[in-house]
Amino acid sequence: MEREIPRNVRQIGNISGGPKIYVEDYVDTFFGQISDQTEEIRGAFLIGEMEDKEHPDYIYITGAIQMYELKRDGNTFKITEETWKNAYEDCKRYFGNATIVGWFVSAPGIPAEINDEVIRTHENAFPNTYSIFVMRDLREKEDYFYVNKFNDLMKVSGYYIYYEKNPAMQNYMIASRRKNGLTISESVEDRAAKSFRNLIRTKGELEDQKQSIHFMRIASSFLILVMLVMGITMINNYDKIQSVQKSLEALTESAQSEQEAKRVSVDRTPSVGLKKELEENAVEKKEINKEDAAAKSGEKTTEEKTKQEASDWKEGAAEELEEGSQGDIYVVRKGDTLLSISRKVYGTDENIASICKINGLKENDFIYVGQKLLLP
Repeated sequence: MEREIPRNVRQIGNISGGPKIYVEDYVDTFFGQISDQTEEIRGAFLIGEMEDKEHPDYIYITGAIQMYELKRDGNTFKITEETWKNAYEDCKRYFGNATIVGWFVSAPGIPAEINDEVIRTHENAFPNTYSIFVMRDLREKEDYFYVNKFNDLMKVSGYYIYYEKNPAMQNYMIASRRKNGLTISESVEDRAAKSFRNLIRTKGELEDQKQSIHFMRIASSFLILVMLVMGITMINNYDKIQSVQKSLEALTESAQSEQEAKRVSVDRTPSVGLKKELEENAVEKKEINKEDAAAKSGEKTTEEKTKQEASDWKEGAAEELEEGSQGDIYVVRKGDTLLSISRKVYGTDENIASICKINGLKENDFIYVGQKLLLP
């Protein structure tokens, strides 16, 4: 069964050609730890696996075992039998039947470059094709990877660091620190798990952000839709309000027109007083016409009859007048009116007001037979 290609990776350098090298994060951390411990030469055996030993497309470095007896021999390095023995024991103890696929060197004062002596040392120790050699530049703190191909160490331009749970390497790192006599202030952190959790948390936050953005977009779209609906409703209501206002204005104008028509009609209708006056004028006109006719026929006019009546009254009705303390008193007879009394007593209609005033009457008040009226 082929190994699944790691997904949580970090690329170092430019990846071109093959095979592609994947270094587990604990292993990369271990390289840094043994290189920073001292200024002496440090080395480690690389534990890993290849899918196809003849032509592998992927090489996975899953662990590392420190070389405690690595020696320097001129411009190259010497791996002793004791170093190999200790490496096999540690590999079996911590990594089981894993395979050693190469080695790592950190050498202060030596450039991170290979030479013929290093190549011969590598071929003697790791004759298999596609075995790995890693050399660290302590000044730049960078690792350079080489692959054994075509009887030569070919430099790899880039590699991947991947993250996963690696309890075997974690346990070995703890044991290695104790063996080197270092004070362990804290246990080795499960960096792979932490990195994985950080990645998951980051992805979760990104998903939450995407959901929030999606929700905000939906909310914004809904808000815009509501505003459009409200705008359309307001426009429709405005039209309705304008229509109602126009209807009210039309009704108001109609009512005003009706009131104006009624007012004109009322103005044109004679009042009671005017109607009475017109009737009296018509009666007087008839009397005048009668008098004219009587004059033509030789009869006396109304005025002449009035004067005659007044004369007759003065002559034959003196018994009806009584002497008062302030003037004469007139006793009302049957058929008398204030107009007839004024005509009888004074021979004119102009004294009606005076008679009413002195007796506390009004022109249209009722007078009765036997009533005594003061005459001015």
